Parts: sequence; structure tokens; C-alpha cells
Amino acid sequence: MQLALSPKGVESQMSQSAVLEANTAASSVDLFELVESLATDFATRAAIHDRDSSFPFENLQGHQH
Repeated sequence: MQLALSPKGVESQMSQSAVLEANTAASSVDLFELVESLATDFATRAAIHDRDSSFPFENLQGHQH
């Protein structure tokens, strides 16, 4: 069974796709900014944990979803 799309239906699908792509791109940028921020924060304690052979539990606090 084939469904026929009207030109308006095709246009609607295309605009939804563009919105989804824009939201995904914005989310990716936010994600990269978050990762960079966390990495910078974690790096401030990495040498201490390496020296002490300890696990950085504080890196996980407040970041769990």
C-alpha cells in the first residue's frame, strides 16, 4: 500500500527535518562545551588522584542523570 503525500505534507516533513537538524546541532555544541568544562575541572585533581592511586568520586557527584 502506497501513501500519496500532498506537496504540503512533503513541505511539512522537510521543515520538521530542518528543525530537528538545527536542534541536534545546537545540542552537540552544548555537549562539547559541557565535556570541555568537565575535563578542565577534572584535570585540576587528576595529578593528586594519580599520586595517591585514588578514585575521583567527586567527579561523579552532581553529574549523574
